[in-house]
Amino acid sequence: MISLYIERKQSVLMVKFSQRMTQEDLHQLDSAVVAFVKKEGQTRGFLIDCTGVEDLAVPTGVFVRRGQRSANVVSDQQRVYVMPQPDLFGMGRMFGTYQRMAGKKEPLVVKTLVEAFEALGLSDPMFEPVAV
Repeated sequence: MISLYIERKQSVLMVKFSQRMTQEDLHQLDSAVVAFVKKEGQTRGFLIDCTGVEDLAVPTGVFVRRGQRSANVVSDQQRVYVMPQPDLFGMGRMFGTYQRMAGKKEPLVVKTLVEAFEALGLSDPMFEPVAV
């Protein structure tokens, strides 16, 4: 399950995953982010928060293929992924390596929202929900 949030003043889009992360969730992520960018335009930063993920139900090959693809609407933005669980952290790092090998900017993978906010230079963020 995903939820979108925007920090308008500091121009950061955040996607939160919760409970079980599935391939369908990743498809929803793609559709929701593309729709947001078409409607609102690019943001300065992009944050994925996987703190609430309890079960990773996405095969490794899916992360590899997603990392290898060159078409990504946010690949040129500063991207930070919060992935505190060991399996997700590893998948995030692997995804980033494939992004770099595909010539894209590699996302930073961290374990806490505090680290993510610092990396994005966020000061007292006020995220508001975005309809998906």
